[in-house]
Amino acid sequence: MKNKNREEETPQVYVACLGCYNEGRLHGSWVDADQLEERWDYAEEHDRQDRAGNFNKCPRPFHDEWAIHDYNGVPNLGEHPDIPYLIKVMRCIEEHGEPFYEWFNLDPHNMSHHDDLSEAFQDAYCGEWHSPKDFAEQMAEDWGLLPSADAKNPNPLFRFVDFEWWWTSALRFDYDFSNGHVFRGDV
Repeated sequence: MKNKNREEETPQVYVACLGCYNEGRLHGSWVDADQLEERWDYAEEHDRQDRAGNFNKCPRPFHDEWAIHDYNGVPNLGEHPDIPYLIKVMRCIEEHGEPFYEWFNLDPHNMSHHDDLSEAFQDAYCGEWHSPKDFAEQMAEDWGLLPSADAKNPNPLFRFVDFEWWWTSALRFDYDFSNGHVFRGDV
């Protein structure tokens, strides 16, 4: 099912203080990619161990451990993701919206091999379709597998071809279909 609000949401993560969490209190904040990058850079610049202190924004002493406790509009990468990689993912979601989210969510832990996530996504994205059958029908037409037709003379062969079967038996091994979006599987 499509999330119509995802395109309007700014991807955010909830950065929590683990010291407070262990004491039974919740302390943390929702941050977007800009805020997350700013906190990470500050902690790195000031040589803070585990990027602590400013990173989880906890005022209590010795509460320097953090975790990502929730994701909003971002695929869940666990409590302790690689923050620079998470920022890259959030930036791509901001740039490409739901199609990137769906593509990334197909296999989020194996996408890190891409040097440029945005470029890999653009190479993989084939467009939006109502069903795999509609995609298969368009592919047959684009590849010239069936004689061309126009509005006056529709191709009579189209009604005899089982495009759902073609998707299931062949195309699904080279393409992925997720919530109306089609992606090449070889990227």
